[in-house]
Amino acid sequence: MFDLLKVALLSVAPISELRLAIPLGIKYGYSAIEMFLFCTSLNILVIPPLFFLLDTALKWAMRFSFVRLYVDRVMKKIGPYVEKYGLLYLTLYVAIPLPFSGAYTGTIIAYVLGVRKKPAFLAISLGVVIAGILVTFFSKIIIEHFKTFGFVVFIALMLLIGMALFFWRRESGVSIS
Repeated sequence: MFDLLKVALLSVAPISELRLAIPLGIKYGYSAIEMFLFCTSLNILVIPPLFFLLDTALKWAMRFSFVRLYVDRVMKKIGPYVEKYGLLYLTLYVAIPLPFSGAYTGTIIAYVLGVRKKPAFLAISLGVVIAGILVTFFSKIIIEHFKTFGFVVFIALMLLIGMALFFWRRESGVSIS
């Protein structure tokens, strides 16, 4: 029971979301389908309250320069893609199973860019489902093939991919977001 609470908290926490919760739940012995449904549902349930909180919290937070810089960066880097490709880009952005590309970031992007809430909710939810499918699939394969170290291997691979993308983006000057 305590293990399921840890999985639930990871599912609704920013940054980790279902990307860490699903493999952890599978490691604890829950089935992959159970973890996909549980973690994906919890991650989607975060979106509506976040939209509501952003109405007041972002207005308050914009007083701080680092928040304004972050919002400006999002507008410059991601805004043109959302304007060009619409909700498809938002869905694909959220579907990438890497930290800082989940439901929280997708909701913030949609809010800052003024995307209507209902279509944004549907696009972000679809992205969460796609990310959940990918994470569940790869978690199951890695944990099955590396019984003892499967979870550690999965987390190490996620970190390596994230670091590789970070350094590639930094050195080439290309925006991947």
